[in-house]
Order: sequence, then structure tokens, then C-alpha cells
Amino acid sequence: MKNFALECWDEGRVTVNRAFADSLRAHNLTTFDAIMNYTGGSIAKNVLRERTTTRIDLPETSGPKQAFFLKRHGPSPLKEYIKPWLRLTRPILGARNEWNAILAFHEIGIPTMIPVAIGESGRDSFLLTESIEGCRKLSHWVEDNAWTYK
Repeated sequence: MKNFALECWDEGRVTVNRAFADSLRAHNLTTFDAIMNYTGGSIAKNVLRERTTTRIDLPETSGPKQAFFLKRHGPSPLKEYIKPWLRLTRPILGARNEWNAILAFHEIGIPTMIPVAIGESGRDSFLLTESIEGCRKLSHWVEDNAWTYK
């Protein structure tokens, strides 16, 4: 089980994993606007106009580059609010639910990406995670470890 030490920045609009705070500061990524509007990196996924994922490689001052994924959420169209209500469920929009899920997975020992930062301002939000290489699908991990949780 892993818990993360977190810091609040930018008047509470950004929450940062303390292990990555120095790296973000070194690259002036200390505010919601600085991270949300970061122009470096390459698009990794852009299926919806209101949600894009960018791979970012930040050079370290004393070593190799650190790779991250920045998922940006913009305001969702009205249909994304209506569809869940028609199914008698609540809309799940923005980065907060994914951030909470990542933290919950770590708390119960399920290996997943490392959370770096979350930012929320109005209807815009972002999730910054450390890149993971050589990963396994959750469904395969559960099959191999099912006996642990019976």
C-alpha cells in the first residue's frame, strides 16, 4: 500500500505529489494555467475535442528526462451531462474521478500509474501522471492475483 504526500499550490487549484514538486518548480509548472497551457510534448490521444492527452518529457537537472502524461479536460458538451441522467446515473466529468481512482488503487495495493498533479478551475481540469513503461493490463493482473483478495 502506498500513500502520497501532497501539496496544494495556486490557491488550492493544483494538488501536487511532493515527490515531483521540485521537478515541476524547476520547469515553472507551478500554477493551474502554467500546466494546463503547457505547449511542449506530443499528442498521445485526442479522441474528444474536450479531452486530450499529451506525452511530456521534462529534462532533469541531474539525470535523464522524466516522462509524464498530461490529460487535459475542457468543458464538456451538454450531451455529456444529459446522457448519464437519462441512464439514472451521475455525469463523470473532469480529472477528479481518475485522480481519486489512482489514489484508491495505490491504497489497496493495485499497481498503477503514479499521480503527479491534478488541477481544477471551473469546468477545466487536468491530470498529470508519471509515464509507465512495460505495464500490464489490469484484467491480467487481477487474474494472476485474484487469490490475494478472496
